[in-house]
Amino acid sequence: MNSRVLKYVDFKVDPIDKKCLGYFGSDHLYYRRQLEQMLSCDSCCERHQIKKPCLAAFDNLFDGEYENGSGSKIDYDCDCNCRSNARQLCRNNVSKYNMIKDLIREADFEIGSGIKSESGLDERKKPFYDDNLPYFIYDERDDSSRDIKGEVTKWEMLFDILIRIDDVVYDIQVCHSSYDEDYISGLGIHPISGENIATLNCYEDSLELIRAVIVE
Repeated sequence: MNSRVLKYVDFKVDPIDKKCLGYFGSDHLYYRRQLEQMLSCDSCCERHQIKKPCLAAFDNLFDGEYENGSGSKIDYDCDCNCRSNARQLCRNNVSKYNMIKDLIREADFEIGSGIKSESGLDERKKPFYDDNLPYFIYDERDDSSRDIKGEVTKWEMLFDILIRIDDVVYDIQVCHSSYDEDYISGLGIHPISGENIATLNCYEDSLELIRAVIVE
């Protein structure tokens, strides 16, 4: 007998956008675990079981976009978000992968040679190789600076990532910078333009590639 972990899903997965990248520590494995929860919801209506991404499609970096249907009406009797969430998780996963890939391709420095084989790899990296993941965050740490009062105005998180691009594996470090919400909400209105200062492009989240090494 199959156990149903979730009956109805009443929350919505937020999309990633360029202004707010959310928690950058979300990787392929993280999104996959969330997708498994969405797929375990098999108690909602027939409509929500159609064109719902599966794990195999997700692992092949499916972007969550389907061709338009026939337009025929299907009766349904629930407001479950499992299907829309499953699609959004696919979109977020591919968006995150492409962000990292673009950082490497736009890097303005020479990538050197690194680890030559999998033998002796750090245990933290094993899931990437064991599960054949497209990208995987194996370490993260807070590198934020604080003012004299000890309060953070801008968060900086460092992420160590393994990623496959065209059958080449890169071991990279990325810095995700984001302004503290309380700080930017207190900036107020620009005296000349009259717009909310927190909405200016300079306060958007930013990514910086710190290092990149070819693994194989």
